[in-house]
Amino acid sequence: MFSQSRRFTVSGATLLACALPFAFGCGTQSSKKEVSVKDATPVTAPAPSVDTPVSTASDEPVIPVNVSFKEAHAAYTNGDYANAVLLFKGYTNSHTENAWGYYMLGLSAWKSGDLAGAELAFNTALTLEPAHERSLFNSSRVLIEDGKASEALPRVEEILSQNPGSGEGYRLLGRTQYALGKVDEAIDAYHQALAIDVNDVWAMNNLGLILIQQGRFEEAVPALARAVELQGTSAVIQNNLGVALERTGRFTAATAAYEAALAADSGYTKASVARTRVTGRTDVEGVGSDLASLSVGFQDLEQGWKNGPTDSVSTVATQNSDTMAGETEASKQ
Repeated sequence: MFSQSRRFTVSGATLLACALPFAFGCGTQSSKKEVSVKDATPVTAPAPSVDTPVSTASDEPVIPVNVSFKEAHAAYTNGDYANAVLLFKGYTNSHTENAWGYYMLGLSAWKSGDLAGAELAFNTALTLEPAHERSLFNSSRVLIEDGKASEALPRVEEILSQNPGSGEGYRLLGRTQYALGKVDEAIDAYHQALAIDVNDVWAMNNLGLILIQQGRFEEAVPALARAVELQGTSAVIQNNLGVALERTGRFTAATAAYEAALAADSGYTKASVARTRVTGRTDVEGVGSDLASLSVGFQDLEQGWKNGPTDSVSTVATQNSDTMAGETEASKQ
């Protein structure tokens, strides 16, 4: 049973879709699946006669009344997000001072694909309770997804002002800074997130993704190798590791990573295409493929970040793998 008190916590799902065959993760937020919005079927009225009053049927869904929080939340939990939106609208209409109601309305709207509706609901929750942490977190994620990272930044800074020890806050700061084009600041934020929680697999995943997108493939491998050790059932993380391995010429290990992604999610089309692309290819000569050693090196770096920020993660790659001769022949993603 869910409570309306401040101790009630609901994590919003988040994933950013990227042009490359990999994706950001949102940590406590589940990998986000695309959800189709089911609109009510419009009713077409007969053509009216001249001067004849006509009442047209509305295609707007009816907002229910006398809705309990438990009833609305059950629809959300069951993945019926379109219905959850209607139910939480009904709930908030009669509980206008309850920030948690608007927060859940925001989550439901976000899950149903309505970013504008989610922003409005989260903003209402924050109007009622400006320090409402979950609304700050998830409204920031929605704003980033909607291309409004500059609006998200003050909210993330407010989170860290309230809780300077929030690893999740620094992870979200990393996403925000990267969306603003501030690569170094984003990497540093992920370092800080990992200094707080050395097992934050989504900080590792997102850090690895940035390094991939920056063409720093060798540096991406250790972070993703460690993330897979901790959460090998994630199709997203396995696929991202596969990309990094492929781009560094470790085709055998890349094939295994793509196969692991497909074992976790058989419908992961990009992993399927990538596996076909790399299967049977010969590894680039001189490339080390000891992922366990790379993972250990990354853990050593994490301990170093506890003592202060560093400029890069490149030392892991140089300590634990041979330098590649020439460029990787991996296909463009």
